[in-house]
Amino acid sequence: MIHGMLHSRRDRAGAIRRAACIGLFLLPGIVLGGPSHRLTPFQLHLSDLNLNFSAERDVVDRDVKDGDGDSHQELLVWLPSLGIGLHGAVLHPKFLVFDLHGELGTERRETVIEQDDSVQKGSERASFNQYNTSMILLRDKAYAVRGSAAKSRTFRDSDFFSREAVDGERFHVSSGFRDGAHPFTLRFERWKEVIEGERTRRHEEETLEFEMKTRPSARNSSRLAVTGERFSSEDSVADRQEGDAFSVELLDARTFKKNDALSLTTRGDYQARTRNQQTTHSLNGSERVGLAHSPNVKSDAGYIYTQTRTDNSESLSHFGSLATSHQLYKSLKSSLQMDARTQDSESTDSLTGVASSSTMDRYGGRWRERYTKRIGATSRLLVTTQLKLRNETRDAAGDIQTVVNERHVLRTDQRVRLAEPNINNQSIVVTDISGQVVYVELLDYVLTQRGNITELERVVGGGIPNGAAVLVSYEATNQPTDSSTTSESKMEARLELFDRLLSIHAGINTTDVSGSDALSIQDETVISLGARSEWNAYTVSADYHTIDSELSALTSWRFRQSAGFATGPASSISITLSELYTEFEDTGREQETYSITGQYRTLISSTVAFIASGGWRMESSEDVDRRLATMRATFDFSIGRFVLATGYEFELEDDETQIREDHFFFIRAKRDLI
Repeated sequence: MIHGMLHSRRDRAGAIRRAACIGLFLLPGIVLGGPSHRLTPFQLHLSDLNLNFSAERDVVDRDVKDGDGDSHQELLVWLPSLGIGLHGAVLHPKFLVFDLHGELGTERRETVIEQDDSVQKGSERASFNQYNTSMILLRDKAYAVRGSAAKSRTFRDSDFFSREAVDGERFHVSSGFRDGAHPFTLRFERWKEVIEGERTRRHEEETLEFEMKTRPSARNSSRLAVTGERFSSEDSVADRQEGDAFSVELLDARTFKKNDALSLTTRGDYQARTRNQQTTHSLNGSERVGLAHSPNVKSDAGYIYTQTRTDNSESLSHFGSLATSHQLYKSLKSSLQMDARTQDSESTDSLTGVASSSTMDRYGGRWRERYTKRIGATSRLLVTTQLKLRNETRDAAGDIQTVVNERHVLRTDQRVRLAEPNINNQSIVVTDISGQVVYVELLDYVLTQRGNITELERVVGGGIPNGAAVLVSYEATNQPTDSSTTSESKMEARLELFDRLLSIHAGINTTDVSGSDALSIQDETVISLGARSEWNAYTVSADYHTIDSELSALTSWRFRQSAGFATGPASSISITLSELYTEFEDTGREQETYSITGQYRTLISSTVAFIASGGWRMESSEDVDRRLATMRATFDFSIGRFVLATGYEFELEDDETQIREDHFFFIRAKRDLI
């Protein structure tokens, strides 16, 4: 966190000069008092004025377990500042209206860095400014212009155990024409942020977007968007990423017939993205038709076209589906789906230059039944059965196939399986959903090999936020020319008793694959059992999960307990515990994860509030021994126009290489003058 308190001094002199020029221009028009509704050439009202003071002390100790590199770092920051808010208008109230909130001050920093036998001390003084402003030009016109600009210093949590300082700047301006049958908007936005914690990351992006919509109605809507972007991303432990992107998106949705029984949705998009001189082109289109034959019978037909091209690969796929569902009774719903996919891929090995190609044809169907039965007034039974049958034929030439931008969502303690077997893990590239930020293995995510399957998992405390979507690209060994038939049967049952005071669930999913031994395919049986109890704010659950296959198998137990209750008229406490045990039977590897988190809130009096939160987490396996701990406590005091906040934050990370402790103290005061 010590680096999180350091921010760039670039552009400060320019910002001060701009602020001074604006102030000299606006000063003659300052008018104290309430707004006027008569037409005046210029108005400026003082809406806010306050004095601020903050002091922060950050101490980081790092103990390297093997070898030299121990360090002790201290940072002390003093910041007095003046906050001001202005509301103004030019040719009030028709021409220009704006709001400006800013904070100006002088920041003093004192640093001490001790590493091995050396000691470095430093002291510096610098100007500080942050602001948030907005404006509307010609606000009563259809072609009004809107703009905003902001600069701020905040903190961001990617999960419970990770907090980073973020210095951000954002500028936005938009205009267009909002009347008529086809209103449109032209928008320009520029933002940059510096994220500083254990490592420093910088992101900058400029976006120019044109958007046109049909005026929305109950039955029809259309949208066209054309976007151009330029971006750069830096990470202190990875290569710099920079590039640009261009995209076109089209959406048209229409409904027909009485009661909108027929719906038609068309989507299409094209994107060209260049990152570090590597270009990816993607073209996607889809058509969906929905038809309600009766209140209980519905059908759905769809087609999806996808084409992706990179510097050394190209993929083209067609997918079509036809589905129908029938609500036979209130408690029974049946559905049937038929689908087919064809995919052609070509790629060139980036090292050898050898070309490979593959063609895949797949067709099949799925039948599903869902039954819900009420048992008395407080209980119910839910049963779902599903049967899938699929035939797949592959025709391959060469050894390598390339997969581009495979989408996954990463959540804590949940591994996701990559689609293809026999992946070259060295070729895996994981980015955020925009493709601009490239994540780092071991710091942001880890890979687990289970037979010929590769699984991906986010690292707690890393750069991937919990629940974020990522894109994964990689190279895998081409499947040989052959055909296979896959049958999958699935059954799940859940019994909920006494308004979920007790819930019991069980499920089995069996996959049988017939094909030659040359194919990297596997039969698999997945069994899950569990129970859950909910009473008021108390929840207890236990889940058992096992995967049995001919190439790899695993067994996992997961337990979770949570409680939340009021300890007084204005106080509450919550606590969550979780335990996860996983055994990989093919390698004999065992992995254990334990965590506990909690929070306490109380309103001590009408002017004093206290919040405390903390957590501990342990991850243990043959190659991982990691412990995380965090504790945060904050007092908030307010009386009249005076506000005071003080607190302490602690972070601990103990892994195979080092022990890092971070102690952060702060006090912030604000006094409103008007």
